[in-house]
Amino acid sequence: MHILTLGVVRLKTMKRLRGLLQACHFGPSVLVTTVAFLIAQALWWEGPAYVIAVGVLLGQLIVGWTNDLHDYEDDLKHNRVVKPLVSGLITPKQLRTAIFVVTPLAVIVNLFGPLGLKGGAVYLLGIAFGLAYNFYFKYTPLSPLPYVIAFAALPASVVLAVDETPPLWMMAAGSMLGVAAHIANVLKDFEEDGQSGIRSFPSIIGERASRLSIAVILLATTVLLNSVSSRPALLIVGIIGAVLTIKAPRSILFKAIMIVALANLVLLISALSDEIGNKEFADKTSIIIGADRPAELFLPTSNQSNEPSGILLDLHGYGGNSMSQTSYTFLKQAALDAGLAYLAPDGTKDRSGTRFWNASNACCDFAKSGVNDVDYIDSLIDEISDSFNLDKSRIYLFGHSNGHFMSYTYMCTSKNKVAAIAGLAGSMDVDSTQCSGKSGNVLHIHGDSDGTISYTGGSIFAQRYQSVDEVMKGWSNNNQCTAKPENQLDVIAAMSGPETTSYPFDCTKGSLELWKINGGVHVPELDRGFADKVVSWLTLNS
Repeated sequence: MHILTLGVVRLKTMKRLRGLLQACHFGPSVLVTTVAFLIAQALWWEGPAYVIAVGVLLGQLIVGWTNDLHDYEDDLKHNRVVKPLVSGLITPKQLRTAIFVVTPLAVIVNLFGPLGLKGGAVYLLGIAFGLAYNFYFKYTPLSPLPYVIAFAALPASVVLAVDETPPLWMMAAGSMLGVAAHIANVLKDFEEDGQSGIRSFPSIIGERASRLSIAVILLATTVLLNSVSSRPALLIVGIIGAVLTIKAPRSILFKAIMIVALANLVLLISALSDEIGNKEFADKTSIIIGADRPAELFLPTSNQSNEPSGILLDLHGYGGNSMSQTSYTFLKQAALDAGLAYLAPDGTKDRSGTRFWNASNACCDFAKSGVNDVDYIDSLIDEISDSFNLDKSRIYLFGHSNGHFMSYTYMCTSKNKVAAIAGLAGSMDVDSTQCSGKSGNVLHIHGDSDGTISYTGGSIFAQRYQSVDEVMKGWSNNNQCTAKPENQLDVIAAMSGPETTSYPFDCTKGSLELWKINGGVHVPELDRGFADKVVSWLTLNS
């Protein structure tokens, strides 16, 4: 009897979950969430991108559920058994409870997550217009308006979160694709909506004009995207979308438009990095360098007056990339303001498509590709030195995690003399001899609650790396240092501070300091204040 009862409970739970998934308009919700994740990944890195995606999904759940709840009586009238409330998969009371639970979560995640107050407010504005559509606009000739605003707000919110101005072309493309999706969605219930007295814009202009409108909108979107980054594939996608719009049965029209829209946006996002870096966010002194592995070099204004400038190389962690690192560390503007050139190169991709630096035995060339990243960084510096007025006595490195490992390796093995390095949440191999006898200016930053690269040392796939104490002892010996009194710093603004203990050293051959973030994790939340402190340390200790 007990087993039977558990089985019944499980069946009821699965039935309710299926009902919730269907009621949220699962396909469109997943599509919108995927688009948000791809944009966030292009501008941030995977960690914040996942949180942003969760917040976007929560908002989509609210819009979808309220739509089904509000349409319940009309769905019953037309016997739309594909709707979960009509089929009995879920009850109105259960759906109201789900909305009540998810709504505060959506507000919290979007306003206090990576989107921040500004980006989160813009996204929630789009959600508000989605709700306004459910309760008002869908019955009026202004029915496309909420889609215009909501589909522009989605990408804009992610761009605002990294303190940049959303590109007008991106918001326009989002708005146009939103309107196309709206018209296609209305067409599938065209006659029934007419019987219910719903006078939306597509209902007023009729089916033929609605299909032509979708075709024109998709083609216009394609032309717009090609004006940003010319790609023949986009033209093909736009043409296919227009043909499908004119010929496709109503039952699959909306799905076809969604597939075309996703293809358009995926292709667009693949070019988003170049567009943001070179046009919309207009760094007039940015140059692409590197042949097989290009990287974007940013030059300070002082370089235009032919004054030699140093350079800060900002190395991403395992799975990151140049854009995510730049967004995460805030070091780009801090370096430029300090008169330094800024370069955030990309590591190579492993077989899973994950970027890495071949920095040590422990991290992170797990497939043993043998790529020589020291030579790669050397080649970038050589190219910069040949083409621009670079002061090679002021080469600085900062790295996070795998990039921190790489900064140590580069300092100890490069043909270039590194002025100073700083790094967060990285380490060195236990059996490493490459830095033996080498002196340098070193700032090590590490959280004592780091669960990825442990403060107390550990191993990755049986390859051991040093504890922070071991790293500091090794460099203390190399630099012939003695410890000075510790002091407290406020380095991480997001933590109640002063949260960081500074352990400075008095050295004969170089500089050495440890910033221990008490309670700090592997990816603490950084800001411009952190970046300024790091750049200041690098330039003063070289």
